[in-house]
Amino acid sequence: MNKHKLIQGLHNLAEELKPFTQEVRTGSRVWNGTAYVQTAPRQADPYALMWWGMLTTIAELLEAQESPPSEEQVALLRQKLFGGMGSFSDYCIDATRFGDAATSANQRLSEKRTALFRMFASNNPA
Repeated sequence: MNKHKLIQGLHNLAEELKPFTQEVRTGSRVWNGTAYVQTAPRQADPYALMWWGMLTTIAELLEAQESPPSEEQVALLRQKLFGGMGSFSDYCIDATRFGDAATSANQRLSEKRTALFRMFASNNPA
């Protein structure tokens, strides 16, 4: 498995989650990519925060590792990310809570998860 592509795929997924990990208080301004703008208050999504933390930690650990991921590491990551109930493939941002931003982010998450899944599938010796 290409270590750099795996790390980039994990970072890409984490970046989609990042806006939903932050609490916005009344009167706060949020960076929209070009300027700080006023926005409606909202609480952070605890599951987005959990997955963001997990994805970034895995990516950072792999970056610090000099060797490519071992077969055992790849199998563990495949299970955690795509292994069924409770895996990252089951997660989506609550559109009733976050509206159109969640719908758009979920679409991008789906595309990026599919790309990462294909990387794992192409590495599958079976």
